[in-house]
Amino acid sequence: MTSTSEPEWVLMIPFITAPGFPLKESHTVTLGGLHAEVRPAAFDYTQITIDGIRSAQAAFDLFESMRIGMLIASLNINWGIRVLPNVRILESDSPMPNEPDVPLIYPKGKNLRRLVGHVGVIQKNPDKVLPKLLESLEIGLKLASARKAMTDNLVKLAIELYVDTYFETSDSARFIGFVGVLEVLKDKDSSSDAATALIDKWRQEASILTHEEADSIQSSLANLKSISISRGIGSVVKRHLGQDRVKEARDLYTARSSLVHYGIRPTDSADTVRRTQKLVTELLAHIFMVGSR
Repeated sequence: MTSTSEPEWVLMIPFITAPGFPLKESHTVTLGGLHAEVRPAAFDYTQITIDGIRSAQAAFDLFESMRIGMLIASLNINWGIRVLPNVRILESDSPMPNEPDVPLIYPKGKNLRRLVGHVGVIQKNPDKVLPKLLESLEIGLKLASARKAMTDNLVKLAIELYVDTYFETSDSARFIGFVGVLEVLKDKDSSSDAATALIDKWRQEASILTHEEADSIQSSLANLKSISISRGIGSVVKRHLGQDRVKEARDLYTARSSLVHYGIRPTDSADTVRRTQKLVTELLAHIFMVGSR
């Protein structure tokens, strides 16, 4: 009597980075106890392939953890790693998609035919970056608090904005992107009872205005029932990084407001980007460690 064993599955994850990741040859590694290969792929992409997975569902769960690991790598290496959030599950007779950026789950032994292209421009030293990347992926596989943090839609959005910032080329765009992460993560506590009562009084008095003007002013006043963006940013930074970082965070938000509203650029744009990047990286890293915003 012969038994038919279940097929093993393979997880393939293409990703692209900024700065670039000039991997020139394949590296065989172990991730989460499974055999994996990291190699250069088409159109400036790098590809991680993991085989020996017991089921398509297990491969899907592995993809979710690996994606978190890649986000952690963005924090550890100070770069952006883009990987599509949805993985496609193929059967043995399913055609391969032509898009080079689609993560895939498929049965081991499936014939792979997809687009081919050139390897990307050399920008980073892979000998230094690859160990940190693999370390980060292992953290993504094991760190339950990071998975918990990623159940918060605002944390998801913040880390996506963080990664996207590395694909911007100007200091101004990167600065606005990093401060945008702080805005997404800010606390949204209510104003004091006294302030709320005063706002309600002003809203009532605004009813003597024309209908359109009254609606506009009352809407603006209603927004004052929550603490300001600057205070909200200071609050979340204080909780995760301590009181001594609050002034820095607020000053950076003020600099962003001057840039966006008046076109006034920071005196040293490169240093301002560096300081903002450091603050945001540390904030996100701590959120991943504790598991909540």
